[in-house]
Amino acid sequence: MTQYEIFKTLLWPAPAADPEVEQRLKVLTTMVFDLLVEVEALRKVAAQAQQAASTNAESGYRRAYEDTAFLTCNADGPSSGLQKLIALFYPEREEPTDPGWTGKHAWRELQMLRRLGASEEQIQAYQRSVLAAETRK
Repeated sequence: MTQYEIFKTLLWPAPAADPEVEQRLKVLTTMVFDLLVEVEALRKVAAQAQQAASTNAESGYRRAYEDTAFLTCNADGPSSGLQKLIALFYPEREEPTDPGWTGKHAWRELQMLRRLGASEEQIQAYQRSVLAAETRK
């Protein structure tokens, strides 16, 4: 889609017809995946820069973007490329938040903390602090 098509679809008034709603959802979905590619590429380049201070940021970003964009097209294995991208951001399953509560939580932030090298102890401490913050009155 072009810039104009995205702008027109999202911002111009549309009748309340279902095809219009579906088109808007399609545009938003496209934009979300494009943003996910950008975010993941930025995360990769930050990690690469941390590992090798002499890496040229521009060429590092280009390589990271290329790798991430390729990932979205990679249909190897049982999942599509977009499923592989989503898996970088969201967990496979929800987990119980704590033994005394019956609800479950998809700890999406734990995916990133693990990728950033947080220890299991650090992750558990984060979970405890979040649970405490959520139950404060």
